[in-house]
Amino acid sequence: MFEHDVAISRAEFLCVMARAMSELGVCRRPMLPPDAKGSAGQLSSDAGSASDTCLSSQDVLLDAVEAMAEGLVIFDGQSRMVYCNTPYRKLYAPIGETWKTGISIEQIARDTATHCLGITDPEELEPWLAERLKRFEEHSGPFEQQLLNGRWLRVNSARLPNGWSVGTRADITVQKEQAAELTDSRERFQTYAESASDWFWETDADLRWTELSEQIEHELGVPRDKILGRRRTDLDISDPHNADWQAHLGDLEARRPFREFEYSVKRANGETAWVRISGIPLFSDDGTFKGYRGAATNVTEHVRDRQARDAAENALRQERVALEQRLRELNHAHRKLEELTDQLVGARDEARAAYRAKSEFLATISHEIRTPMNGVIGTMELLSKTPLNEDQQKLGDIAKESANGLLDLLNNILDSSRLESGRLEIENVPYDIADLLRSVVAIHKAKAETNGLEIECRIDAELPDQVRGDPTKIRQILSNLIDNAIKFTENGTVEVSLAVEPHGQSNTRLRFEVSDSGIGLSSDARSKLFAPFVQAESSTSRKYGGSGLGLSICKKLVELMNGDIGVESEENRGSRFWFAVPMPVSDSCSPAEPTVSKVPEATEGASYKVLLVDDNTTNQFLFSRMLQNTGHDVEIANDGAEAVEMAARGGYDVVLMDIRMPGMNGIEATARIRQLGGPAAEVPVIGVTADVTEASKKEAMAAGFDEYLAKPITAASLINALHGAAEKMQRRVPQLKAV
Repeated sequence: MFEHDVAISRAEFLCVMARAMSELGVCRRPMLPPDAKGSAGQLSSDAGSASDTCLSSQDVLLDAVEAMAEGLVIFDGQSRMVYCNTPYRKLYAPIGETWKTGISIEQIARDTATHCLGITDPEELEPWLAERLKRFEEHSGPFEQQLLNGRWLRVNSARLPNGWSVGTRADITVQKEQAAELTDSRERFQTYAESASDWFWETDADLRWTELSEQIEHELGVPRDKILGRRRTDLDISDPHNADWQAHLGDLEARRPFREFEYSVKRANGETAWVRISGIPLFSDDGTFKGYRGAATNVTEHVRDRQARDAAENALRQERVALEQRLRELNHAHRKLEELTDQLVGARDEARAAYRAKSEFLATISHEIRTPMNGVIGTMELLSKTPLNEDQQKLGDIAKESANGLLDLLNNILDSSRLESGRLEIENVPYDIADLLRSVVAIHKAKAETNGLEIECRIDAELPDQVRGDPTKIRQILSNLIDNAIKFTENGTVEVSLAVEPHGQSNTRLRFEVSDSGIGLSSDARSKLFAPFVQAESSTSRKYGGSGLGLSICKKLVELMNGDIGVESEENRGSRFWFAVPMPVSDSCSPAEPTVSKVPEATEGASYKVLLVDDNTTNQFLFSRMLQNTGHDVEIANDGAEAVEMAARGGYDVVLMDIRMPGMNGIEATARIRQLGGPAAEVPVIGVTADVTEASKKEAMAAGFDEYLAKPITAASLINALHGAAEKMQRRVPQLKAV
């Protein structure tokens, strides 16, 4: 470890090292015994006691020295190196490995200058060397040294009582860089402050000015040194007791930030100047208030312009008084216009009647279209479960996708019609918004993965357990936005997020975002995106399809819920659609609807006897096959009267009832079944209809239906409704058992 011709033991050397570390402040308490001396001779004579003390901590001391962040070097009384630790050798890497114990300080300094500092010119080297040795002899305090590799060192040394010397080398490169950056930042800020028309200010905790830009003297004509140390309220301000000032003082008392507060002061020449000021509170790390910092500007001209406008408005008000006389003279003409108004009211009523006729026509067309579509979609679903070759499977998928596209278009047209007529109601029920979001994302996950996309869901941890609102409309908006994101993204990621925005004292404003890495939108496309029947551009419509109604409907739904909707996008950079809706936090513990419902693919071994009531032979065939394929027994009634007669005989687990039928319709048939009495009257009834209006649904549920399915119907939705109805039956009639 150390080889030297000085007669000193290992233990004595360690004691010297401990003394050196203590002298330089490396150790917080001495590692030598209190009566230890300093000279080498005394170390030898007291070797016994010193060894007993030092040897007990030799390994610890050596490990500590080697683990130091600073470099450490020790010289004996003849200025020869006795020891240097590993950090010291690393700092002087170009020469550190060549040093040996016993090398002189002069040789070390010369090698350092040549190899580490780049001083090779003898005319420069010799003076530098003399100065360095002088510093070493006098131990004149720390100094800084920059190496060829750009690193900065702080060099320090001290003389020990035994005549030896110890030195340290600390890498201060980071501190030097930070100091340089701080100086640069201050210079840049000073440049900005001096070139700006505004002035900057800062106060202490007592709101007394501690810093002010010199611009204040030019803007207000008040010497800067006469304002420093004073409060703003000490100035000659106008009406400090008005409501605006009191509100501002309240902000200061509450330590709140404030923006663009205006007040007037008297300039040195007696003129009035108006100041607009903004500031933010400053706090220490422990939260203690330190004062305010901010900026101010002279807005005198702006205020004068505003006052001039106010004067002009006052003049206009006076003119309005004069015009009122003129208006009275026009009353006669107004009476003549009343006749025309009556005519216009009549025309309006006719237009409303025409609009109602259009809505009824759309509802009728919807019903008539949904019935054959039920056959198309149901047939394609059943066909997909039969053995098909690759071409047949592809053709079937195309037909199914086209039918679903036609259904989406029909739903959008109906929604648009309801929104225009004002007949769409917004519910206000409690539900779990987080579960709803997860369920919507889960539904779209398979489609995203099929397109080679990743779909992510992020939910704010501060989200309340339940909110009140319309979960169906929220689900519809989210589904539309996610569908669009998947449709217009060929590769990458779709991200759905939900965050909380504070909104008033009793409400919570929820912000939904759907981001994608797709084709994006131009600025022109963004400006017209939410208009009905509008798409980004014709090429988009040709490539991706769609009616252009979806986003228009989303916008109207959001506005009905007193929310906002928008988009941020760039061409070929993706899009982020968002909407924010205020939703009160619900105190209810039970959600309005399950946000994730299990749709069984099979009946898990249970078999139910189903009475199928439908006058359409196509529907009879499709529903029978769907039910029989999952193990259920099906009997068919061709109309409502036959259904009542068969239900009266009993033995059915569930009735699947078409609502619109000639003769006795499903509503009347269900009402009669409920009047039969006994177990037959308790059989669950699932309504099936192509009428998707809210009024139709309410009428059906009031007549005694347990479930309500809108055409077209898939096997999954049918089986799911069947299970729910059968479970209700078993709760009402415990004696009923599955066949």
